[in-house]
Order: sequence, then structure tokens, then C-alpha cells
Amino acid sequence: MEHQARDNGKDRSDESGRAMKRGRRKGSGVKSSINREQPTDTRHKLLHSHRDSRMVRLRQLILALKKEQATAQRNMLVEERKACRDEKKRKDYDKAIHESNDVLAALEQDDGNAWTLADNYLSARKAEIESQIATKNNQLSKKPALPRFHLTTREQKVLDKLRASQRAYVLLDEIDSLWKTWSAQCERAVLNADADWFRRQANALDHRDKRTDAQKDRARFEAEVWRLLTVERVPERKILDGDTCFVQRKDEQPLTDKEKQEIRELEQLNRHAVVEDMIGKSYKRTDDGDYVAVSKGGGALIVEWTLGKRRYSCRFKNGRCARDAIRDIAKL
Repeated sequence: MEHQARDNGKDRSDESGRAMKRGRRKGSGVKSSINREQPTDTRHKLLHSHRDSRMVRLRQLILALKKEQATAQRNMLVEERKACRDEKKRKDYDKAIHESNDVLAALEQDDGNAWTLADNYLSARKAEIESQIATKNNQLSKKPALPRFHLTTREQKVLDKLRASQRAYVLLDEIDSLWKTWSAQCERAVLNADADWFRRQANALDHRDKRTDAQKDRARFEAEVWRLLTVERVPERKILDGDTCFVQRKDEQPLTDKEKQEIRELEQLNRHAVVEDMIGKSYKRTDDGDYVAVSKGGGALIVEWTLGKRRYSCRFKNGRCARDAIRDIAKL
């Protein structure tokens, strides 16, 4: 019995060990799910660090839309209160404004249930767009006024073909584009009985972005590198050459008081080189015990780029680390 108990304990430990080693399922990561034939979808996966980035982004846009509507309602109540002269009504407005502020505070904490949209909100937007397209197509399909001269059979066929080639289009907002694609994927998952797809969507809905600022910067950098490689067709070796794609500069800014305090705390448990990797800067201690940033081995490298009207940057330990990051993306 004792021998059997030991064997059972060993079996349990082996099972536990296998469970711990198993970890994430193979092929379930962000980069392992990348398809080079879908560059835009891949860029979004890299940008959001999530394989179901479409649902993550859709959730972000819906939350932003709720904030916009809640803010508009609060501003409307504020304006109406200013114009109100009835003291009793002013108290009602104060209460309503206070509730609106609570709703906005909850939305800022990523609580999407604080503001409710209509149950068919996204479907109604899609129906309205389809109605606009149908109306425009109907106008294009109408025959023009009869010409003063008689058309031959061949000319009439050419005119009919020209009418048929004219189709209206609408430039979709990002939220409508995402919903159109996602709803098609949802239908496909139902037809294929793909339960795993619905589990991933549920996980994406529960997803909370816990990435640090440095991790977000790195994700933006990888997404931009992917865009340059697949859309702009820039060769890998030329991405960091000159200032065409990225602007490079040394990080020689002085350490802030907050960074110095962070260094003091980290040095209590870590070696100097480890602390430098953790803060992303090279530094040294002066004779009076103060900390100053130094350009050690080329110093930290700041890579900057502009996309649209916004300026982004990403910090690397040196140029070799930046080139390695580009090479990793090119291998996907």
C-alpha cells in the first residue's frame, strides 16, 4: 500500500509537471497565427499584440463611442442648466450631471456596461449604409433622357454595359468595416461549428491591455516595420538606412528624479547590467553618489517615425537590437 501511494504521488507530480510544461498551445500565439496574404490583418495583430485583434479593436471603438455619447449628454445637461432659472429644476440638473460624471468615470475605468447602446446599433448602421448604396445604384441604373438620334443595336449594348459598370460605393468608418468582417467570420464559425473561434472572441472581449508603455512602443514599431515590408515594399536592409523610414538618435537625456529613485530601488536586488536592461538606459554613479546617463557602447537608441499626423518612438539598447527586431518581423 505504501509503495502504491508513492507511485500515485509520483504519477500526480508527473501529470502536474506535464501540465505546467504544456503551457500555451502550439500555434495559438500572435506571430504564429500570421498570414502573409493578409498584411492589414497581420499589422493589427502586431499592433494590439493579440491574434483576435479585430474584436479587441472593435471593443475599443465601441468604448470610445460610448464615451463620446456620454460626454455629449453631459455637456448638453450643463448647457441646459445654465439656461434654467427654476431652482428646483437646477437641482435636478445637478443630480443628472453628477450621474453623467459617474458614468464617464466608469467608462474611463474600461467599464463598458456603464453606458448602453441600442441592441441593434451596429446592425442598424450596416443597414443604413446598404440603403444608401442601394439608393445610389438605383439612381445610376435609371436610363437618361432619350437622345435626339437613334442608337444602333451595337451602341445600345455599349450604353447598357456602361450603365451596368457604374456602381456606388461608400467609404466605411473603421467600426463599420470591422463589424462587416467580424459578422461574416461569425457566420462562417456557426456554419463550421467552430467552437474554438467563439472561445477566442470571448477571451478577446475580456482582454484588458496590461502592456507597459515600452511594450506598446515595441508593438507599434513592429507593426510599422511590417507595413514597410509588405505595403511599401521596402527591403529589409534599407529600413534603418538614413532617415527615409525611421529617424535615429542617441538617448542622451539626463535621468529624471523618478528614474534615479527607481535605480536605487532596483540596485538593491539586481546587478548594474540588469538594471540598465530594465530601465532601457546606460548610467553610472558619480563620486558624490548621484546617477547620470552615459553613452555606453553606443548608448540607447531612440527610433522615431511619423504615421499620419502622429509621432511615435521606440527605445532599443543599441542599433544591433533594432536590426534584430526588424529581422524577426521579416522572418514571419
